[in-house]
Amino acid sequence: MSEEQPTTIPIERKRGRETALDMLRSMGVLAVFVGFILLITWRPLPDSNGIKPVDAFSAAKAAQSRAEFPLLLMSLPSGWNATSARLEKAPNDNTKHVWHIGYVTDTDNYLAVEQTDTALREAFIKANTNGPKESNPVRLESTSWSVYPATNAVVFVYEGSEYLVLVRADERMDATKALVALDKAVATF
Repeated sequence: MSEEQPTTIPIERKRGRETALDMLRSMGVLAVFVGFILLITWRPLPDSNGIKPVDAFSAAKAAQSRAEFPLLLMSLPSGWNATSARLEKAPNDNTKHVWHIGYVTDTDNYLAVEQTDTALREAFIKANTNGPKESNPVRLESTSWSVYPATNAVVFVYEGSEYLVLVRADERMDATKALVALDKAVATF
């Protein structure tokens, strides 16, 4: 005798009869997947102002022992920030140094002040200007600054007995504030 097994007939669900819970589960799986993709590809936005101020006084204090001349620091006009300060070997004269300070002004212009004790002064000036085409000097209270043209800039040069100071200013800025501040600083040494 053979026993007959009962046959089970699967119940077919018709499409379109999914529940709201099924939809929420599907959206949850997709949200986890999208969140994982965002997590591994997310990069923080860079700081909109990549220029960071530096403490020029501390840099000068640290560099003074290596320099053979008094390092020049000016009191900054309102809104100006020192953005770089370093002491390097002078180009073509490894026994001498160049003290560099870069500033961003209150009008977002750049001003570089370089001070050197190199004996190769003309070569240093020529390397930072469009050649030795000096124009009328600028006379302040205690110093006289030679003026040289440069690409997109104006260069002012003060030649002292111990060192040379070169100020490179964006051509669109008024460098008078810097020169007045430097004139006071140069007069103190």
